[in-house]
Amino acid sequence: MIQLNGLKWLNMQKILTSIDKKAGTLFGSGGLVWNDDEQMYEIGYNCMFDYWHKGFTTEIAAVILNFAKNTLKQTKIYGCHAVENVNSGKVMIKNGFVPTGYTTVTNFDGTTKKARTYILNF
Repeated sequence: MIQLNGLKWLNMQKILTSIDKKAGTLFGSGGLVWNDDEQMYEIGYNCMFDYWHKGFTTEIAAVILNFAKNTLKQTKIYGCHAVENVNSGKVMIKNGFVPTGYTTVTNFDGTTKKARTYILNF
């Protein structure tokens, strides 16, 4: 069983934390950040390896999207993932995102990667 803590502002981003109630372990997070290039919020999420393939990341994304639609009154959300991370793409598709193309993203270390882009229209 997981507990999804409420979305809170942190550094001008909405952040959601995910806790395994049985183990008391923080295992994932996600949120929304404004994307200046796309002029809309972008979804982001992560989950520790031990929690992959259990539906938790899809659930985290669904909570974030519900917040974007019902609280922030957004009509569309942008998303992207590294092309080699096909499971992140599956999470987006399960949550209603539609693939729109490709882009290049810059990692924290300055290297670049090809990424798949998506849009969700509510």
